[in-house]
Amino acid sequence: MKRFVQQVLLAVSLSGFLLAQQPATVSTTKASVVPNLVRFSGTASDVNNKSGNPAIGITFALYKDQQGGAPLWVETQNVSVDRSGHYSVSLGGTKAEGVPSELFSSGEAKWLGVQIEGHSEQPRVLLLSVPYALKAADAETIGGLPPSAFMLATPTKIRASAASTDANANNASAPPSSAVTGTGTVNFLPLWDTASDIISSAVSQTGTGATAKVGVNNTAPASTLDVKGGTTLRGTVSLPATGAATATAGKSSQSLNMVASSFNSGTSTAVNQTFQWKAEPANNNSANPSGVLNLLYGQGATAPAETGLRIGPKGVIAFSPGQTFPGTGTITGITAGSGLSGGGTSGNVTLTLNTATTDGRYAQLGTANAFTKNNTFAGLVGIGTAAPGAQLDVEAPSTNPVGIVGATTSTQFFAAGIVGHATGASGETRGVYGVSDSPSGIGVHGIAAIGGQFETGNGTIFVGRGQGATRVTIDSLGNTNTSGALNAGGSINAGGGFFSSVTGGTTAVFASSDTGTGLFASGGTGVIGESSTGNAIYGSNGSGGSGVVGTNGGKGQGVFGTATGSSGQGVRGESFGTSASSGLGPDGVDGITHSAAGSGVAGINDAFGGTGVYGVSRNGGFGFVTPSNVQQGLGAGGWVKAMVFVDPFTSNGTAITRCYNSQVNGSNSNTPPCGFTILHEQQGQDLIDFGFTVNDRFVSATLFGGNGISTCVSDPDNSCLADGLFPLSSSQVLTETTVGLGAAVDVAFWVIVF
Repeated sequence: MKRFVQQVLLAVSLSGFLLAQQPATVSTTKASVVPNLVRFSGTASDVNNKSGNPAIGITFALYKDQQGGAPLWVETQNVSVDRSGHYSVSLGGTKAEGVPSELFSSGEAKWLGVQIEGHSEQPRVLLLSVPYALKAADAETIGGLPPSAFMLATPTKIRASAASTDANANNASAPPSSAVTGTGTVNFLPLWDTASDIISSAVSQTGTGATAKVGVNNTAPASTLDVKGGTTLRGTVSLPATGAATATAGKSSQSLNMVASSFNSGTSTAVNQTFQWKAEPANNNSANPSGVLNLLYGQGATAPAETGLRIGPKGVIAFSPGQTFPGTGTITGITAGSGLSGGGTSGNVTLTLNTATTDGRYAQLGTANAFTKNNTFAGLVGIGTAAPGAQLDVEAPSTNPVGIVGATTSTQFFAAGIVGHATGASGETRGVYGVSDSPSGIGVHGIAAIGGQFETGNGTIFVGRGQGATRVTIDSLGNTNTSGALNAGGSINAGGGFFSSVTGGTTAVFASSDTGTGLFASGGTGVIGESSTGNAIYGSNGSGGSGVVGTNGGKGQGVFGTATGSSGQGVRGESFGTSASSGLGPDGVDGITHSAAGSGVAGINDAFGGTGVYGVSRNGGFGFVTPSNVQQGLGAGGWVKAMVFVDPFTSNGTAITRCYNSQVNGSNSNTPPCGFTILHEQQGQDLIDFGFTVNDRFVSATLFGGNGISTCVSDPDNSCLADGLFPLSSSQVLTETTVGLGAAVDVAFWVIVF
């Protein structure tokens, strides 16, 4: 369209120029020579002239062809442009001969190229018939008469621009009846809004030739035709083939692209999704060729590739392998496979089991749906449920009290109605697992004619049920409760401890063993026995074992005995052995603990004035013997709390050389200075700090070889101050020699704190 406008302008400009040559009178003499100038108007679209009329360099060139080739004629002029970039020039104005008329003598079309300084050459413009009149100026006569024999009409001046056009521009001899006015925009198709005024339309063009792109309501078309807005096509849209078919190959049609813009959140970029329809030849190079409509898809700049979706010439839709569909479709044919009979290609199709097979590969049903062959099910099988949760899931309705019945008439040794075998060699697997949601229900219930309910082998019984009521229960922690007596001919080993309670004059727990252990229990509390009048725990061993052994690994007590009656013992141990005791020999009771915070034997009496531990020897022996240190609380009497022996004649001066401290453990209790400190104040006066409160204890001091020493401790009346001595803390004892060997004399002595 731009070329068309410029061609019209050339024609109009040259016509006006030629018509302006009017002689004053008609003459038969030879007419004046026509100047070889061509008037041309254009727009420098890349120049934004706001200062007004600058001179810019523009090169004009004539070519034989629209594209390519060397220029036939070149001219450069300094051209003035207005504020909107419009300009007008006379081509040939810088040449003495103007535009050579010989360029138009052959009658071939010529193309004008325009190049603004600093820019590439604009698309070439086709010159119309008017410039060829330059050659006609060489003719001596017109129709046999000289030019002076003719009177020229008064010319009509036409004003136009390179961006404007005239509906009658194809006939340069028939201009509009009035002056053409208006303005336009470069690369837009002009529109006549009145009979003599031109404006820009909504149609624009970019590029030329094969790269030309036309846009409707779009100034930057992306394809040959780019329409922004709705489109109505009142006719068939054809996509021609990409080429003619040959003797060996067909050609696909042009493609129809549908592009959707999507956003990729992973890369934070917009990605185009292209769907493409394309007709492709099928049954090519055959007696009955056909075509298919194929859907292709591509993402971003990737060329669309086939999706596998095709529509055949008869409307048959083909899909890529592996497609699944939620809806229904049309079945064109069903063929019976192995093990089946029937099938068909139309109407209602019936398939039935082929009962003629005898290899047992297929399920065969007899009367009442009974399987007559062995069958293997690879998936989950549900009976009474549509959603099985195991290999075999049987769910009986509420009207049927039994879910599964296993029965056998076999008399073999290990015949069983149901056998459950967990083959896993690790973990907590179960051969048979039974669960009951009822609080009084039973997970697994077994009845045998001989009265036994369970045979566990190496397993464990979690719940046992006797006749009519629960008699024995064993929970998941191994705790056992029985409503009857517990009679063990052998030993009893309870990992979680053992508790038994009876009323009356019987024995709660009786365990005997000739050589082993009568009762062994370990846990929080090894053994607890309670009895109103009898023995809470009675252990008897006739040979070399132990009557009762209680072991605790961390907390609790090894053996805990409680006697609530007026007589009896919480724990009683008897031993009839005669060999020498070593602390773990034939003792009545041995208490052993492996905890630093525990006790081998703990005796507790809750009654006021009672005895926690009572030891007596009837044959003149010791009531209590220990080869270890003895510790007692500071507030309790009966034991020595501390003892020190002070020697003032040691090599380093007065020091504690022998001592005992009941408030510390191990060797610190009898290794000098046993946690005590001594300060030699002066001759015959020493201050001992025991590290614990002693002013509420009984303190005794004795000189080595006699009497004559006094002690002073902190007290409310400050007696030490009354004696002229300094104040003491509650843990300090002050000694002072008074008589005997003489006052204020250093002598060895010892102090005992009770």
